[in-house]
Amino acid sequence: MDFTLSMEQRLLVDSSRRLLADISPVGAVRRLATAASLDGADGGYDPQVWQRGSALGWAALPVPEEHGGLGQDLVDVALIAQEHGRAVQPGPLLSNALVAFAVAECPRPDLRAAVLPALAAGEETATWAFAEPRQPWDATGIAARAAADGDGFRLTGVKTAVQDAGTARWLLVTARLDGRLAQFLVSRDTPGLTVRRQQTIDITRRLDEVRLTDARVPATALLTEPAGAEASVAALLRRGAVLISADSVGVGERLLEMSVGYAKLRVQFGRPIGSFQAIKHKCANMRMWLQTSKAATYYAAMAVAANTADAAEAVSIAKAHASEAIAALAGEALQLHGGIGFTWEHDLHLYLRRAKANQVLFGAPSLHYEYLAAELAHRARQA
Repeated sequence: MDFTLSMEQRLLVDSSRRLLADISPVGAVRRLATAASLDGADGGYDPQVWQRGSALGWAALPVPEEHGGLGQDLVDVALIAQEHGRAVQPGPLLSNALVAFAVAECPRPDLRAAVLPALAAGEETATWAFAEPRQPWDATGIAARAAADGDGFRLTGVKTAVQDAGTARWLLVTARLDGRLAQFLVSRDTPGLTVRRQQTIDITRRLDEVRLTDARVPATALLTEPAGAEASVAALLRRGAVLISADSVGVGERLLEMSVGYAKLRVQFGRPIGSFQAIKHKCANMRMWLQTSKAATYYAAMAVAANTADAAEAVSIAKAHASEAIAALAGEALQLHGGIGFTWEHDLHLYLRRAKANQVLFGAPSLHYEYLAAELAHRARQA
């Protein structure tokens, strides 16, 4: 399969990389993270960076053209997610794109017209409240409940690892209505909805706990009825797994660059440590893990965008492999840097934290291995 970027994609990637290097380098990300940890600042990202990125098309990529967007598929969003990983960039790119995909595909023209133009312009953001505490990151882990209440619904439950919920205008809440999955687009200022910032290993991004306590929403908040919610949720989970894998690939790219650069400069016994065979082997393994992760992630993005028969399988392969390979790459980068890599002042730990968090988001490798094992067992029974 040809993974060569088109001229338009190359331009988008290059302009995004330059933008992040100019106005949101790693030092700026570190300052945001430090401010949040010291004084409890609410914002997890710089809104000006998101606005500048939206001017390049970040927010508009998944939104159909008739609603002010660019009408692009998952591949283009994954390329920008990869750049976010390279810069350990915070911001609502991933969560916003998932909600935009969900709204664009919902059978509600009124909702599409009310929400998508604001998302495409970067004027408002949205996030997906899906995962729940101590539950697997799939449909079986959903315990949040929705109950009919007059001309609306009441939502009850707790969601975890919701990215940038504190600044989002809308939350896409997955809950069970009469025992079946349903999706609700809920305003953040809904009474009974509270947001609490979580302390996680990844200090470069804001992840929140969202608690719904008899939060009443109107009937118009029902985005996807139970009849179509299962397929919608499955599609969003696949997209989320691809985007978080692309973020990991970006993390791996930057870590490899940092490690090779350090190996060329660090002198031991009168020679650069990059001349030692053991260091060469480490760098070769890191390169191999990065290349295989990139190939698996790109293929999964293309498979999902084309809705191929093996899309679900490709996503699980990419998520499981990239999660483990990039985490291993980060560990080798830490060892290669030696003592300086363990210091707070060095940027390496920001990437290591991001890689480890990405392992869990949208399903740990063990969950995706279970999916793959079930698919292989199904094929064996069919043979």
